[in-house]
Amino acid sequence: MSPSRQSPAPRHRAERRPTLRDVARLAEVSTSTASLVFSGKGPVADATRTRVLAAAESLGYGGPDPVAASLRTGRSGVVAVIFDSSIQETLHDPYQVLVLDGAASVFDELGLGMLIIGRVRDESERALAQLSAAPIDAAMFFSCGQGRRSVVDSLAARQIPLVGLGAPRDPRIVQCDIDSRVAMRLVAEHVAGLGHQRVGEVTLPDLQAPHTAARHAALVDVFGSDLVTAEATLSGVESGEQAARALLADPVHRPTAILAHSDLLAVGVMQAAESLGLRVPEDLSVTGFDGVDLPWWPTPLTTVAQPGSDKGARAARLVRDGLAGEPGRDVVLQAHLVVGATTAPPAV
Repeated sequence: MSPSRQSPAPRHRAERRPTLRDVARLAEVSTSTASLVFSGKGPVADATRTRVLAAAESLGYGGPDPVAASLRTGRSGVVAVIFDSSIQETLHDPYQVLVLDGAASVFDELGLGMLIIGRVRDESERALAQLSAAPIDAAMFFSCGQGRRSVVDSLAARQIPLVGLGAPRDPRIVQCDIDSRVAMRLVAEHVAGLGHQRVGEVTLPDLQAPHTAARHAALVDVFGSDLVTAEATLSGVESGEQAARALLADPVHRPTAILAHSDLLAVGVMQAAESLGLRVPEDLSVTGFDGVDLPWWPTPLTTVAQPGSDKGARAARLVRDGLAGEPGRDVVLQAHLVVGATTAPPAV
């Protein structure tokens, strides 16, 4: 006889997740008392708190289920913050960090948390699944392009407040932004006033995005169709350098000024100029956009300064208003020109 095969070990159901009631029973307190320990919303004697926390640790109880709590209260206390770029790219951009910091300061006051979701530019199923399943009270669009219809539809169907920092443009989204076309004209007219006629621009990625399109339109307003354009693949210094090299490749027809759509791109332009033996501003004037602090770059940049921290804070207050049921009204902030040491009349 052939040896008998051993039967497989019996499968067991996954252990039940311990509940607050289990903790209360083990600690010999009421469930409401145990709840006060975890919420911090009421007075509890130190000895009782210690007993409850010890019971929770012994049971492996990590705290109330946030999804269940949101179902009971109707609020999760969380705002989704949505970026086209990756989270890493966002946190490497000092302007985005400034805006995020302004929003965070208001959310902290309101007792709201942030769920940061990146890379929604392709409207991937992963991003949509994250947003549709997340227990959130509102959503803010940071640095997003226009083509986000599926994301907007998914969030709007939840009937939660939606706030944008200029994009996507949709009647269901309340906007907090500057007028990018007016702002870019400030620096364009400054450069034109210095006498520059051969002018180039280094744009942010996605020429169809509202911010990028508006800034490009402002430069066309001032310099006409002779404007030469290079689109950066990202918004960082390295991408700005790569785009600038394309504009500066021809020593005969190279522009005498390059206007970049962000300060980081402008630094990349200056690095490209330096590598080609060009002096800024004697041989090439360079401007940026945003007005962020660049302590690691030695030359004060001519740029358009927009109120990043205030922009984030005002957008967060629009979220607050939406959560309070108040009708949303778009907010338009002002930008101003900062003349640094990177612009001068063209060399004769």
